Amino acid sequence: MTTTVEDAAQDVDAVTGTPQITAEQMRDKLKTLDWLREELAKSEPISATPFGTGNANIRFGVEHTDYDGVEGTDPVNAFVSIGPEGARREYRLTKDALLEATSICGLPKKYVMRTPPQFIEPQLNYWFRTGLGDRREYQALVVGEDQVAAAITKGSITPFSNLALVDRSLATIPA
Repeated sequence: MTTTVEDAAQDVDAVTGTPQITAEQMRDKLKTLDWLREELAKSEPISATPFGTGNANIRFGVEHTDYDGVEGTDPVNAFVSIGPEGARREYRLTKDALLEATSICGLPKKYVMRTPPQFIEPQLNYWFRTGLGDRREYQALVVGEDQVAAAITKGSITPFSNLALVDRSLATIPA
């Protein structure tokens, strides 16, 4: 049986009417700092691989689009190749990254999820190579030792380390 916030509250604030919940009431639901670091480490290190639209130095490959039940952060059978011939890097995409790329092209998620990959792949390549025009800057946010593209974002986005953010936040808490 799941305990709701209302069930866990023993007292209600007289002024706001907001349920008052103590840390003790929620202790069995709290996660440890070690658990948090382990979860965040899955997305580290993070690096940005920039690319521009309107050229042949970007290529997508999609082998499958039926991802019902697949988590957004899980790698799927799709990739992006970035860079000129001879210096090209290929990154496997997560489900989220694939759907972000198709969204940039104007393809709705429901359409992508039910359309065979042989129809999605050429649309991605058309839009990123020619259809979006020149001078649009994007980047693949690449994570982990496996170098998986976890996101496709605008080039103006600055990635940051969640682990470093936790460390800086903890450093501000008095002992």
